[in-house]
This record gives sequence, C-alpha cells and structure tokens, in this order.
Amino acid sequence: YNPAWRWKFLTCPVDKFESHLKWLRRFGFSSISLEQLYNYIFNNNQIPPKSIILTFDDGYLDNWIYAYPLLKKYGFKGVIFINPEFVDSRPIKRTRMDQVEDGQELETCGFLSWDEVRAMEQDGIMDIQSHAMTHTWYPVSNKIVDFRHPCDPYIWMSWNQDTANKPYLQIENEHEIRLGTPVYEHDKALSKPIFFNDPLLSEHLVEYVKENGTEHFFYQKDWRKLLYHQVEEYVSQNLISERIESIPEYSSRILWELKSSKEIIEYQLNKKVEFLCWPGGSATTTGR
Repeated sequence: YNPAWRWKFLTCPVDKFESHLKWLRRFGFSSISLEQLYNYIFNNNQIPPKSIILTFDDGYLDNWIYAYPLLKKYGFKGVIFINPEFVDSRPIKRTRMDQVEDGQELETCGFLSWDEVRAMEQDGIMDIQSHAMTHTWYPVSNKIVDFRHPCDPYIWMSWNQDTANKPYLQIENEHEIRLGTPVYEHDKALSKPIFFNDPLLSEHLVEYVKENGTEHFFYQKDWRKLLYHQVEEYVSQNLISERIESIPEYSSRILWELKSSKEIIEYQLNKKVEFLCWPGGSATTTGR
C-alpha cells in the first residue's frame, strides 16, 4: 500500500489477502488454470468442485513481493495479465516477503521485471497472459476538458509522453509533468480512434504557464479560465493542425496492441500465450 499511488483503492492489504487465502483453503476451494476453464466451458471437461481462478491485472511489483509467495504457501495458483510496455527491463529480482531479513524494508512500488515474471512462470505458480501492449488512454476528440496541473490524475499523459519510462511511473514524477498541456476528452487506448491534437497549441500553453509562474500559476483561483482564454486566442489567430485516426489506422493499431503483446511474452517466457484480458474492459471488434 502506497498512499501516493492514485489507484491505491485497487490494493488489498497483504494481511487481508492472506486471510482470504486461508479461508479458501479451509473451505476446500481449488485454483484452476484458464486452460482448464476453457476446456470445461467448450469441451465439457471436468474440473474440481469449488474451482476458482485467481487473476491479477497489470503486473505490479507486489504480485512478486506478496501474491506469489502467499499463493505458494497456501497451495494456490494464479494468472497475471501483463502489458509488455510496463514490464521493467532491468535484470533484477527484488526481495520478497518470504526472503526478508529483520529490519529490511521491502520495495513494493513499480512493475514486474522479466526475471521475476519468468521465475513465477517456471515455478508453476503464476500463469502469465496478455493484457495488450499499452493499457493507457488517448485523446478521442478536440474537446479540452482540463489542463495538466500539479497532483492531477492524468499520469497516462506522462506514459504516452515517455513510453520507455512507463515501468517507473506507477507513481507520477511531478517534476516531469508538462504543466498547462491541454487534456482532451479521452478514452481507453483500444476503445476508439485517437485524436491527434495540435502540438503547437500545447507548446503555447506550456510556455504560457512557465512565463507566469510555473507551479505558482495554479495558485490562482481562475487558472483554468485563463488557460481556456489562451486556447480561444490561439485558435482565432492560428491555423490548427489536428486530425482523427483513420479506421484503417485504428484497426492496424489494435492488431499491433494484441499481436505484439502476445509475441513479446511468448519470446520472453518461451511459451504459448492463449488468453487476453482486455485492459479496462475496452473490448472491440475492430481489427477482426
């Protein structure tokens, strides 16, 4: 649990998670694989009574630190759906709760490394499957709904700005926020075509904020009104360069999201990836 993480409501405290596993074991539940579930649904194969599947989305580091050793301790298995863009590329295995020494503080913030993913997969405790490539949001129209400001909820804009740094941005680096950048109406990456906004308008607003105090600019009660006024002035005086992603482009991007994620995971883990969890439920028939 990290209070600085904006999606901390997704976190289950480790002692509560362990109590859940104890309860499941006590009352005779068995964890099965996605393959077993698939064959039960489509091929009428039998599965044990009280069968469950334990799934974990996104590939957070705490899956390695806490979930993996606890599942192993209580005789359960799980599935982690990962996004390759969020996997930490460093060759590291961080200390788990079952390895900690007295007084040692566990590192829990961040995303899994390939070494950690590989170890859990090879141990037979965690089955690694696809969660698509990016798991982000994109602008979908020219409607400006907000502007980047200190402690805002638009960390996905930092992800899109610096894809290589995504594994290290579970928590926003406030110093990297391009304050004043317009936040357009947005949706999950796979849901709709991307709106490509005018980068010069964004640069104009970022510079305006810098020239008027940077963080101190947002101490003003009417800072949003001032920025919207700047947008109106800029649009009235300049030719705006913007467009929406074409349907063929959108279709190609969806195929890239799904195919690349599958291929990268298969290469890294030397296995077949047969299952996908749509990120944020953003399923689409585009690209079929």
